[in-house]
Amino acid sequence: MIIAFCGPDGSGKTTHARLIYYTLASKGVRVKYIKFKAHHLTVYVILRILQAFKVIPQTSCPAELDYNIALKFSKARKLLLLLEHISAIIWLLLNVKLPQKYGYVIVAERYIPDFIVTLEFITMKNDQRSVILKLLRPFIEDAKIICLYAEPKLLVKRKTYEKIPLSYAKYLVSRYKAIAKEFSIALIDTTSRNIYEVHKAIVNLVLS
Repeated sequence: MIIAFCGPDGSGKTTHARLIYYTLASKGVRVKYIKFKAHHLTVYVILRILQAFKVIPQTSCPAELDYNIALKFSKARKLLLLLEHISAIIWLLLNVKLPQKYGYVIVAERYIPDFIVTLEFITMKNDQRSVILKLLRPFIEDAKIICLYAEPKLLVKRKTYEKIPLSYAKYLVSRYKAIAKEFSIALIDTTSRNIYEVHKAIVNLVLS
């Protein structure tokens, strides 16, 4: 089983992924906790090198990082996308499929919808998107995915230290809602719900 969370920064993914992780672990379930977004393995190394040489800024703001990646790779987007594909599949095989074979339940703080949203922002076109979905479908089929979101202004407020632009928060909410509809993913609005209420809703969705 894969229990995965997706959604914009500030929506509550980390909090609720950890709550589900500890809920399962307390019952004696073997659980592996993962985060999967984008920029893994080879791409991660390349970005760290570029940051070391100050080609890309070291920043806590995901919007700024993704904007600079899109800018620097504007003439090599197909190469970047290829590297992202290869890195993603290898990472998922090692961190999802392999542990599953050994009886682990996977709890993902971020998952494939987050990967798709990030690549859409950076480099991906519609024809490339269909290829990605075909390659990643085996990792989605047995997953219970929950998309958390909140009002854009609240997302910005919750992540003040990341300095997320309101326009970027609005973009993310719209994209995640669209993807949730496309893949029939459960949507939970955390704007006016407390942690307990959201956790209860998640438990009813994935553990009932």
